[in-house]
Amino acid sequence: MPLGRLQTQITFLGSSGGPVEASNCAVLVKPAALTYSQVLQIPRTPLVLVDAGAGLLLLAELVADDVRSPARLLLLYSDSAPVDRYMKVVRTHPFRDLPGAPISVLNAILAKVGAVLISHPHLDHVLAAVLNLPAMDGAAPCGVYGSAFTMHALQTHLFNGVVWPDMVHAGVLQLNAVEPLYEMRICGDTYAVVRFPLSHGRTCSSETYESLAFLLTCTDSGAKILIFGDFEADSVLRLAHNHAVWRHVAPFVLDGSLRCVVLECSMPNAAPETNLYGHFTPRHLIEELAVLAANVSEHEKMPLRDLHVVVTHVKENIRGSDPRRTIQNELEELNCQAGLGARFTMALSGVSFVV
Repeated sequence: MPLGRLQTQITFLGSSGGPVEASNCAVLVKPAALTYSQVLQIPRTPLVLVDAGAGLLLLAELVADDVRSPARLLLLYSDSAPVDRYMKVVRTHPFRDLPGAPISVLNAILAKVGAVLISHPHLDHVLAAVLNLPAMDGAAPCGVYGSAFTMHALQTHLFNGVVWPDMVHAGVLQLNAVEPLYEMRICGDTYAVVRFPLSHGRTCSSETYESLAFLLTCTDSGAKILIFGDFEADSVLRLAHNHAVWRHVAPFVLDGSLRCVVLECSMPNAAPETNLYGHFTPRHLIEELAVLAANVSEHEKMPLRDLHVVVTHVKENIRGSDPRRTIQNELEELNCQAGLGARFTMALSGVSFVV
């Protein structure tokens, strides 16, 4: 199958960086060659969930009405644009016409999630993985994967019998620590996954807070998608974690197998550096993409022209103006100045597309 063909379907169950609590980061991924009707009929579990800040409620809304759901966050602002104004990808509607009540359909879809990848244990990335567990009634425990740091945090601080029942001891959940750069197979061999360490700021004790990026490869097609958890620019802590990721994936941008990167940009450029708390502004994001571009080609104009960059984890602006419009405009301007050619899409909870 030729590289660069559209092969991966992505659904944002959540895309907000807070402080609203119902639409936080969660990305549902499946091979585009399979429809959800087919997914529900096969014995395999070919779906993977990357982070779990949102879950059943957002999925139920999508099954019930996948037109209104993506506009939900935009209703918070009087100056929001139409949904398609935020998109450089073609939206799809993969949950339409699935028969049955939404609660029954989403339960069937949930049973087809073969793995949950957690970038870091902050609540806006794990809350649904906790609350939705009673609906995970499969024969095998739900497999959750991440760093040893994250698995320890989930067991010690959430599934400890105090904050929440110990679902690991009950056999409902299986926590799996994965080594950096180790390729593992998940979802019945549907995907190969490599995880990369990232920095997400510093703790109160001045220790680096660990987050992850995941490179998912569809084993049938070779199509890849790179999804980052929360992280900060290398220029802030000068740890070169991000540089290592860009160097690793640059060949895949060149050969067309990597056509989409999902990463955060939490606040506009006006945000003070001291208030970022391990997050990105558009300036930081363009700095990082310039590193990727240099690894792809030092001489070619617009080296990232075939790359979709999907921006998630935007923090809602309680002062009233839509932060996504501001961030999108700043990114487009800086992208043009840097000559990168990247295509920016602002993620919205409830949006699906194929790349």
